[in-house]
Amino acid sequence: MYNKYLLLSVVIMMIWPLFGATPMSDFTQIRSNINACFVLYDLQAERVIERYGGEQCSERLPPCSTFKVALALMGFDSGVLEDEKTTFKWDGKPKMLKIWEQNIDARLWIKESVVWYSQEVARRLGRQAIERYLQNFDYGNADMSGGLETAWLSPEPSTTSVVQSSIAISVDEQLKFFSKLWRGDLPVSKKALELTQEITYLETSPQGFSLHGKTGSGYAGKETKRRLGWFIGYLSKNSQQYVGVVRFTDREIPKADAGYGGPQAREIFKEIVAKMGYW
Repeated sequence: MYNKYLLLSVVIMMIWPLFGATPMSDFTQIRSNINACFVLYDLQAERVIERYGGEQCSERLPPCSTFKVALALMGFDSGVLEDEKTTFKWDGKPKMLKIWEQNIDARLWIKESVVWYSQEVARRLGRQAIERYLQNFDYGNADMSGGLETAWLSPEPSTTSVVQSSIAISVDEQLKFFSKLWRGDLPVSKKALELTQEITYLETSPQGFSLHGKTGSGYAGKETKRRLGWFIGYLSKNSQQYVGVVRFTDREIPKADAGYGGPQAREIFKEIVAKMGYW
């Protein structure tokens, strides 16, 4: 399994200069107010078919809620989560989003990106187990020093934020991690792989492409007011299988009603693959 992953990594690094040398000509037409990276990898052909963003793709930033995919794998593999119906009880306290104020199962956790559910999974796993999994996944810097409940989050745009993000991962590393999930090359049980794949389903496109993935929203920059948006996605139809990653940060501090970065990153992904004929 390790040799297989090593071969995939070598192939990716060898072919990126060949297939990613020319940026997408229409990317800036889709969004001109952001600094972004986009990579799309063909799992069947084992080659990158589009790469935009240059050195940004190797810069590490907090994974935000895309980290839930790694947590789901850990939870299902360890038994902390039995299946997609595993439910944790709401503590009755107000949450950031109203929809989080209820008992949550694993499927709804991923769909609504419920932070408190992630934190409960993390507490039950423990720091040592999480760090061991992250190292085995080769997940970014695998640094949990920022706290068991906050290490993957970015600080909120407030001087009173107590979040000390420590886990950091690049677009290139996210691509490798998500590719391994869909190849079945991660060191977890088959059950963990299949359940994680299942609960990340999002929608089916007009042309019949099935989309699985996870958004991540946070903030970047010294003033932590510029949005950080992630989307990691798996797109499939019959024998066609693609893994893609979008990440962006705002060039300027956005307006108050700009919305979260993660959903925008997902829409960017869908716009790009649609232009490429994969939607």
